[in-house]
Amino acid sequence: MDPSHLDENGEYRLDPIPLGTKTAVVDGERNRVVMVLDGVVVLPVGAQVELLRPNVSAIVTGIRLLAGTPTDPATVCVEVKVPAEYWGEEEGPSWIPLDEDTAAWFRSGGIG
Repeated sequence: MDPSHLDENGEYRLDPIPLGTKTAVVDGERNRVVMVLDGVVVLPVGAQVELLRPNVSAIVTGIRLLAGTPTDPATVCVEVKVPAEYWGEEEGPSWIPLDEDTAAWFRSGGIG
């Protein structure tokens, strides 16, 4: 047991880690972000996510919680299986608009 997690009474304690306010939807095979949702969403395995341009469906294959720290929030990550035709462009679908906060979050390595 890590002694840094013991309080003054010898009880094991951890500092709470905040949960972020966004959900990353990630192509699990390619480890590429498909979308970022403004909110925490946990879809069940097998759920269908309808994508646009091209109009295809991704299937949820898993849910991950990317660990945070007391100062960096944890992030819910929904892993999906995406049809190859969705990634027709080398850089992925460039039409998805990102607000400045979300773009900064990606640039900072926000999903691991």
